[in-house]
Amino acid sequence: MKKHYFLFWMLPAVFFACKKDPKLPDPVEPPVVVVPKDTTKTDKGIKTKKIDSIRKALALRSSRSIFNISSDSVWKDSTGITFRVEMKDPESSVTLSPSADYNQVFPGSLIKGKSVDDFSFKPLTVYAAPFLSIIPTDNTFDLVDKMSISKKSFDDYIRKQLTRGGSKQIESAFFSSGDPFENYAEISIYSRYSWDISNFLNLKPGENRKIKKKNGLYSTLDMSLFSITAYALPDGNFFAPGTNPTAVPDDPLVVRDVTYGRMATIAIESDASFKEIHAAFAAARTKNMSAEHRSLLQNAIVTPFVRGFNVDRMNQLKNFKGAELVEKYLELIESGGTVSVNDYGAPIKVLLSKADVREDPFYRHQFKYRLDYPVN
Repeated sequence: MKKHYFLFWMLPAVFFACKKDPKLPDPVEPPVVVVPKDTTKTDKGIKTKKIDSIRKALALRSSRSIFNISSDSVWKDSTGITFRVEMKDPESSVTLSPSADYNQVFPGSLIKGKSVDDFSFKPLTVYAAPFLSIIPTDNTFDLVDKMSISKKSFDDYIRKQLTRGGSKQIESAFFSSGDPFENYAEISIYSRYSWDISNFLNLKPGENRKIKKKNGLYSTLDMSLFSITAYALPDGNFFAPGTNPTAVPDDPLVVRDVTYGRMATIAIESDASFKEIHAAFAAARTKNMSAEHRSLLQNAIVTPFVRGFNVDRMNQLKNFKGAELVEKYLELIESGGTVSVNDYGAPIKVLLSKADVREDPFYRHQFKYRLDYPVN
């Protein structure tokens, strides 16, 4: 994070003493101090400096930032803001929230544009093309020039590829060993999640998304197994034959690409130092926890999120807490490297495009976050 330093110059005042009455200087008009106007729109009575402090905290003004801020902050109350950002990446993927509806998440699916906001992916089936061509990233999978577009078609296709000897290899994986955070929305933003992980907190009136204990650590896992991209047939587009694209309602989008894999995040709050939390988490990963490590995690606030792993084991996490929850979480993500016909992850990311555009660019969705900070 960049730090800005301001240099203040002090002009020395020199006084001369003499025996006679001092000669008074000619009166001088005081300098006019020009105060820059804050052009940021805020509600009456809100401290505007909070907006700048949060923007700086997220490096939104940095040329190296991965974000573009797409609108001014919208104030909810005196403790925080809600705002939208979009990624600078040309291809901005949408990571699926825990509430996302899988039934419409498959390549070539035609959806109502605004349904991305709540991840309901509401279909526009009557307008959708019946056939498309697909290209998988796994080179052991078959290319298909003309494929029926439905969730069942893709489920059958994937299982067939894995049954006949698909590679069952991990395409890519990223794991963070532990980073600090103060506000739960920061986890979503820095992990490039398209949804606010602070929704897990089930906040009560008056509570906010800032951590309750002194320090916080979060760790993420992003494991891509394979992706499948849909292309329109040479003689058609993403709509059913005879459809007038301009007459299709609800700002239609098409799911162009789906990444199947696994995602996981764990957040740990503790009154211990970040260094101590990091050491305890590292010891849990290596199955070498001391009594002090276990005590720290047992008294911590632990919040996990998992997607695309074994369903039964994911559901079992809610039965644990503290150190045992951390251990069960780590055991679960360690098991994620095994791929089978019946366990090949889940849709974790999608690329969308305007349905009436045959080729790129991909649709750049704006993501909404809420940050709560104490008012100084």
